[in-house]
Order: sequence, then C-alpha cells, then structure tokens
Amino acid sequence: MNPAANIFTGEFRTTAIATAIFIVLAIVPARGTPATGIDTAAPSDAPTLYQRPEKWTYSFAWWPFLRVGSAEITAMEREGPMDDNPALRSTREIAISIAGKTNRLLDAIWRYRITADAVVPLEPLRPGVLDIHESIKLKPKHTKITYEDGEFYTWRNKGGAIKETRIDAPHALGIFSTFYTLFDEELNVGDRHEFETIVGRSRYDVQFEVLGNDRIKIEGKKHAAIKLNVTGADLTDPEDTSKHRKTTIWVSAEKPRRLLQAVTRIWIGTVKIRLRTIEPLDLPEQVAVVDD
Repeated sequence: MNPAANIFTGEFRTTAIATAIFIVLAIVPARGTPATGIDTAAPSDAPTLYQRPEKWTYSFAWWPFLRVGSAEITAMEREGPMDDNPALRSTREIAISIAGKTNRLLDAIWRYRITADAVVPLEPLRPGVLDIHESIKLKPKHTKITYEDGEFYTWRNKGGAIKETRIDAPHALGIFSTFYTLFDEELNVGDRHEFETIVGRSRYDVQFEVLGNDRIKIEGKKHAAIKLNVTGADLTDPEDTSKHRKTTIWVSAEKPRRLLQAVTRIWIGTVKIRLRTIEPLDLPEQVAVVDD
C-alpha cells in the first residue's frame, strides 16, 4: 500500500470526524435571528422553520499551505416530527447536511468523497441520527448511526457486507449536554471547563480553556471570534501519547455560533480547518415561519 495513502485510513479520518462533531456542536445552541417577516403561502400543516438556512464552506489544509480538501455544510432549525416512538419525538431540531471531498492533487493517490445528513433534536436535547455515504478510492460505504434510549445503533454496508452493532452509551447524553451548555453560555477569557468521558475502552480527560478574543477574516471581512484550547488525555493509558490531542478552535463571538477556524496537531503534522464562505439559502418550499 502507498504509505502516503495509508495515513488517511485512520488518524486523519478520525480527526475529520471529530472536527465535524465540533461544527455540529457549535451549531446546536445557536438560536440567532428568527426567520420572521417572510410572506409564505404554506398550508397550516407545513413544517415550521425557526431559523433561516445557511451554507458554510470550509477548507482543510496541512499547515501551513497544502490544501487537501473542502466541505460544504448546510443547516436549518425547524419543527421536529411527532414520531410514534416517544424516544424519537422532538418539538425542535436542527437538520444538517455535509458534502466533502479531497482536491485534485490528493485524488491521484486517495480519492475521498463524503455526504452526510444529521438530525439533532433540541427539545428535548439529545444525539440524533447520522446518515453517512462515503466513497474511498471509488469504493462505496454507507453508515447509519442512531441514538435511542442510551444506546448507539450502527448499521454499515461496505462492499455489500452488512454489519449491525449496538453500543451501550450511558455517558453520551451527559457529554452532549456539556457541549451544548458550554457553547450556549457566555465565553469569558480565562474560563476553564473539564470533564471525563469514556470512548471505547479508554477513559479520557477533556479540558476546554477560553484563551481570548480574536478576529478571523472571512471573505475579506473580519469577524469577532473567541479562541479556545481543547485538550484530551488518555487516563487509561497515560503513557500512550498518540492518544493525546490538542486542538485550538475559534468560534464566532456572537450567536448563532459558527466554527470559524480550527487547528489540530496529529502525528502526520498540523491540520487546519477554515471557514471560507457563509451563504444564506432560499427557504424551502411549503414551510410555515414562526415569529419567535
């Protein structure tokens, strides 16, 4: 196997997924400006839209200059479905879509494409559903992850081989709520937050520290940002430094929160994620709009 291609099969993809989670968590607490004052002829039983949809385009690069790919993320806050199953029912939810790809240079050795759709219930708050379609060197893989009653159910189809797994996740809701609360609060310089979590068979100590205020340029305009350090250390095997992680993130100072930039250090070097564009999207057809 090509050594350059091999580095993407584990560490890099794990980091990319973790980054996507940060983006989702930065979106979750955002209420922002309600989608009001819109004349719509939607019927009374149409879904209610609470926040205008937006599209964010991110670039991924090996620091300091080698851009390796990009991702587009769209999100909107809407009325949740009245599901027959109470465990899946919510009054509000955020719908998120992700489309990512490697660039032409990287396609020559490791062509990667991903599309994903996620639903994050807000009322009541909990992890939701994540549906991922991947293409790795033209080989498709489909994964669906659902959270219900303290468990994650995973369904995966890779090359026609289907695998189903149920994982007990008693800490998932608490961790999710911790992130929600953190980003929903006012972030003041010097604030520190710390919690422990279990991932697989390992116990991790995770620390957040608000470093200061900053300004990040997007489309030629500087945006007020808050800079945070996120560090994770493996408590089960503290000598294994390969499991220690340090990521610096910049989130928007104002709500709705957006991930503006992130820099994470892994064994292959430093990976930088940066928000390039913010694009308001047209409202979906047949929606009712709430005056919040």
